[in-house]
Amino acid sequence: MSTSTTAVDAPWRRGPRVRSLLGVLAVVTVSVLVLPRESASPATSVPYAGALARARHDAPFDVLAPVGLPAGWRVTGVRLDHHDGRFHWHLQLAAPSEAVASVDQSDRPVGPFVGEMTEHGGGQGVVTAGSRTWVRTYSPLRDHRALWSSSLQLLGSGPDAAVVVGGTASWSELELVAAALRGRSGALAAG
Repeated sequence: MSTSTTAVDAPWRRGPRVRSLLGVLAVVTVSVLVLPRESASPATSVPYAGALARARHDAPFDVLAPVGLPAGWRVTGVRLDHHDGRFHWHLQLAAPSEAVASVDQSDRPVGPFVGEMTEHGGGQGVVTAGSRTWVRTYSPLRDHRALWSSSLQLLGSGPDAAVVVGGTASWSELELVAAALRGRSGALAAG
């Protein structure tokens, strides 16, 4: 009787390697499932003074940013876009509640810009924030609230630009941000 190895038996010679690999994978899997991990931390604050100064220098309108928000508010993102001759300023904030609020301002055509930034939310009336009148919109798709106005209403002169304060923050949080908005001079004319 012959005890030669056939092609069918050959994979079993690799058995120790396969078992070792499976053992390592089991240890990694157990480690991932059992070892404690840090919970999701709040968004990190980012500096934005340089971006704001650049935006105020480059934009054809008076760029707005909140001044004097209460403790606990953090800027978590900033973006400047200058594309096809149009300018877009975006400042993202985290409220003390960790809800998101953002300030978006652009000289794009007001209708399309406001529609996009408010997620085409339905009108919810008007509100006065910081002695200025803002249109309220709500989009239930992502629970998105927004306040918007055009700079002609806000500033009274210069190129038309719209500003939208929106996000998942509460109405009172959004109104607080809207009331805190200031331009280059530190003041914003009443609407």
